Amino acid sequence: MVQIKSKRLKRFKNIDVLQSSILGMGIGVSGGALCGRAVYSEADIKYFRSAEPKTPLILVRPDTVPDDVGVLLQVEGLLTAKGGGTSHAAVTIPQLNKVGVVGFSKLKVFESDGYAKIDAYTIKAGDFIGIDGWSGMVYFGKHESESEKTHQITV
Repeated sequence: MVQIKSKRLKRFKNIDVLQSSILGMGIGVSGGALCGRAVYSEADIKYFRSAEPKTPLILVRPDTVPDDVGVLLQVEGLLTAKGGGTSHAAVTIPQLNKVGVVGFSKLKVFESDGYAKIDAYTIKAGDFIGIDGWSGMVYFGKHESESEKTHQITV
């Protein structure tokens, strides 16, 4: 028996602005393209949820631990500096149906100060970033996404 499932994946529109905003690549672990505001704490999450309830939030962390699940439930995406394909974040994010990129080693996170550095870029709480949970690409700024229909064939 052959079963075909169709679903729509989000990807970033491949335009010049997107290409010029590439910060680097980590390991994509779940989801498609997500652009949202960077957050570093529950206080950041509460602030941006009240100010802009429909804007996606991306939690930026050095890594995650099991105690972070409560915070992960409050955001749409995760970007970590550490971790691999079998790390806590890589296993948890797909189960939570979130977009995730882990192992982005260029990322230096200063959680208590609410910012991160990637080469010459500083990403403060509230700055827009984009992550691609399939390719692992990380982008600075706000970018448009589009849906692409994909098919999964099971035999």
